[in-house]
This record gives sequence, C-alpha cells and structure tokens, in this order.
Amino acid sequence: MPGKVYGVVLHLALVALCGVTLLLVQQNRELRNVLTPNPPPIKTGYTAAATEVAGLDGTVRTLSWPAAERDHLLLVFTTTCPACQDNQGPWQALHERLGEDLDVLGVSLDPVDATVAYREEQRLPFQTVAATNREAFVEAFDISAVPFTVHIGSDGKVRGAWRGVLSSKQIGQIEASVQNHPS
Repeated sequence: MPGKVYGVVLHLALVALCGVTLLLVQQNRELRNVLTPNPPPIKTGYTAAATEVAGLDGTVRTLSWPAAERDHLLLVFTTTCPACQDNQGPWQALHERLGEDLDVLGVSLDPVDATVAYREEQRLPFQTVAATNREAFVEAFDISAVPFTVHIGSDGKVRGAWRGVLSSKQIGQIEASVQNHPS
C-alpha cells in the first residue's frame, strides 16, 4: 500500500510541475511582450505634419518638412525622463557623425524654461526647441513614449523612427537611413 501512495504522490507532483511550467511559459511570453518595445507607429513614407515649436529664446516658428532644404533627425525628449537622459550619449554621437549630412534637432515636450535649463545641464551640442503644444506634437508623430528619434527626409517623408534608448543596432539603422537617403 505505501508503494501505491508513493506512486500517486509522484504523479500528482508531476502534473503540478507541468501546470507550473505552462504558467511560467505564459508569463514569460507576456513579460517579453511588455519589455520588447513596440515598433514605432510612424511608417516609412508617412508625410510628417508641419509642427509649431519655440526656440529657446521663445520665438515661435513652424517646421514645414516639404519645404526643408535638408533631411532632419528629430530627437524628441522630456526634461524629466531618465531614459531620455540615457539617450543623450547616443544622440550626441549621432550628431557628431551625421551633423554635416542633415539637421539634428532636439525637440523637448516640456516648456521653454525647463528646456533651457536641461540643455545647459546636459550640454546638448545640437539645436534644441520646445514643442509649443505638447499634445499636438505628440499626436502629429503618434508618440507614445520618449525618447523618440525620427529621420525626416527633405521631401517631408519619414525615413525611419525609433522609440526608446538607442541600441548600437538602432544607431547603425539610423546611419544607414541617412546614408541611403542623402539630402
């Protein structure tokens, strides 16, 4: 009789372990989906909408992409975002490597005063502006998270978009995007 009880207990333990394994597999998939950044919603070829920004001196202007003489690399951030701060190194490196080939423009989603302080604190080498209407700017580019990097051609078409802190693979994609679509 003790042998039968032992066998039943082992079978129950095996069934329980299979159930736990299936649960862990499902949770692993869900976690991977949460941690893997979604592809940016802006598709290549999308025509970027004209957007209004304020220079750090408060001067308001409209960025009109089809009228641009050169390609643009927009670096969208907020002044309180830790990931945006982590992305400053890759963005500055891109500015150094590509700044001759296109206009690199930092776009803060925060007010001008906060953006001025952040630019000085971070010693940003690229031109920086602030969106005059955060909601409108976010909607125009369908931004769901920052940092957000977007390459816009001189024809106003999106050449590529990247969300989150840039990996070395993504930096290579940006460089290839610029080299494949010179101004």
